[in-house]
Amino acid sequence: MAVLKARRNLEQAEEKMLRLKKWQQVFDNRTAPLLRQLDPAFFLVSQHLPKGIHSLGERIKALQDYAEKFPTAKSSTAAEPGTAETGGLS
Repeated sequence: MAVLKARRNLEQAEEKMLRLKKWQQVFDNRTAPLLRQLDPAFFLVSQHLPKGIHSLGERIKALQDYAEKFPTAKSSTAAEPGTAETGGLS
């Protein structure tokens, strides 16, 4: 009895392995063309994305330097009415 059950389990496992191999072939055949279509996109991302990130980082630094060099008008020219900066007119 146990031997028959073991043989049956072995046959079922072999059938499952064959099905998995067939499914793998079908999967590979269906996905390979799609992956080939994505190759140009992978190339563009791998080539241009690092350059773009670097460029954006440089622009952010330049804008920060500019902002530090020329502070906003509100913080530096906020004056009380009637002071010398406004011409003494109240």
